[in-house]
Amino acid sequence: MANFIFKEGLLGVKWIPRFESVRFRRVNVQRPRPPHYLRAKYEALVKPIYKEDTSYLPPTVKCMKNQELEKNTIDIINPLERIIAKELYQKLESSKFVGFLHVNPICGEDEFQARVLLFRERVSIDKFSKKVVDKAVRGTIYESILPLFITHTAIIFSEELHVDKILKVLRKIPQYVLMAGIVDNRLLNVSQLKTYAELKNITTARAGLVSLLNSFGQQIVNNITAHPRNLATQLQLYSESKSESS
Repeated sequence: MANFIFKEGLLGVKWIPRFESVRFRRVNVQRPRPPHYLRAKYEALVKPIYKEDTSYLPPTVKCMKNQELEKNTIDIINPLERIIAKELYQKLESSKFVGFLHVNPICGEDEFQARVLLFRERVSIDKFSKKVVDKAVRGTIYESILPLFITHTAIIFSEELHVDKILKVLRKIPQYVLMAGIVDNRLLNVSQLKTYAELKNITTARAGLVSLLNSFGQQIVNNITAHPRNLATQLQLYSESKSESS
């Protein structure tokens, strides 16, 4: 019976949809009413997060290299770097010759042979990072060497001033390219170093200077006494001709 009533009564009725206009109060668009606390919390929780569209930005802005460079510019205090920088400055002060080499790709065996050749001439070679070199020479007379450390650079130190022998050794090592050197607290390029190597020692240079000054003095004396000697010679010839004629 209940099944019959359900089928014939409820399911048998035809439901016809209809539209009715319902009047609500006007919504304030400019200053809307804040939602309930729970509703506001749930809306904030389910609020979608859209990824920022960067397709219209130029490549210089989208490049992530700038962020990496900003991280690298942060100076981290490293006590070991300070110690190495101090030792580097002491070597620059105590060495009579300092050379800066651009290091091309070199295998371990060739590098060992290069160190042996330099060691025979009492020359040591070391490699330092640009940060260490900057801490060592910034604000000193050696600050002009900083542009040489853009790429792989090595430094050679010599306690003896024999530039000619060092240049001869470096010719045998094509992987090391000499860029500049410091002699007597002066930064010299390769051509100036070659000119300096052709010079002789200080004793020979002094002897040459003395001989040059003496030659100028002798030339002045000869120029001053030239006319009196010429006159004396002419008078002597004249007196001899007179004696012969008499």
